[in-house]
Amino acid sequence: MKKGLFWYGWHYAHAIERRMFLRYEWMLLRRAGIPVSEQTRREIWKTPGAAEDWVNLARFLSPAESVFIIDIGANIGEYADRVMREYRNSRAVCFEPAQANFRELQRRFAQNPSVELHNVALSNRMGEAEMFVGRSNTLCSLERYGSEADEAYAVAVSPDEPTETVRTRTLDSFSFDISGRKVLLKVDVQGHESSVLQGAGGTLKLADVVIIEVSFANEYQGLSPSFGEVTAMLRAAGLHPVVFQDYGVACSSYAFERDVIFVRENLLPRIWYANYGLQN
Repeated sequence: MKKGLFWYGWHYAHAIERRMFLRYEWMLLRRAGIPVSEQTRREIWKTPGAAEDWVNLARFLSPAESVFIIDIGANIGEYADRVMREYRNSRAVCFEPAQANFRELQRRFAQNPSVELHNVALSNRMGEAEMFVGRSNTLCSLERYGSEADEAYAVAVSPDEPTETVRTRTLDSFSFDISGRKVLLKVDVQGHESSVLQGAGGTLKLADVVIIEVSFANEYQGLSPSFGEVTAMLRAAGLHPVVFQDYGVACSSYAFERDVIFVRENLLPRIWYANYGLQN
């Protein structure tokens, strides 16, 4: 569909509104004494997508708190690396099945004893699976993209699409030394999120905050949108959706996927900064 003048007007108005919202939230965080980094402040104007996680998370998980990050779908480690910088007293465990990505992950954290790495795909069963390797290292998936997603992402869905055989384990098959830290669970597995959570029932009980990419459209072959199922599983574990992050507008003004942040019930008062002495 050809984009007209009205679309461009809406697009730029949305870009301004997004930055203004993040800047206002950053100001509230500072007023509440929550130490959000200057890097995040600068990113709000230049690259708001890079700042969004840290502004959204800080209200519920202050950077002054000790954090244990479980990064599922760690890719080359950019997210975990940023967590370690935003939350100084933190530890991380990263899961990444793609061989090329895992090598980059190893190089990034070779000298960091606070980060534990696992070259495995998390799922609802132990064994092996075929992983589809997209044209971008961020699009590797145990699920096959549908034709609409292929057009939006420019990923390969042809019969000769490259694959890798990867080991699969459940998250609950691992044990973690949390040592009193708040637990941040991040899940970005390109359509396999419901299966990951099915194998993580025990670990979910430990999570304080979950940030997870979910689908709202038929993005993957043979799979219904994951948001409803994911919400039900997290709700059963005592976690509630509080933040629906921004989304791309290249193919629609509606979200076909987006990151959603869930928090444990005891953190819900922070919506009003009730735990920080600030009422906005």
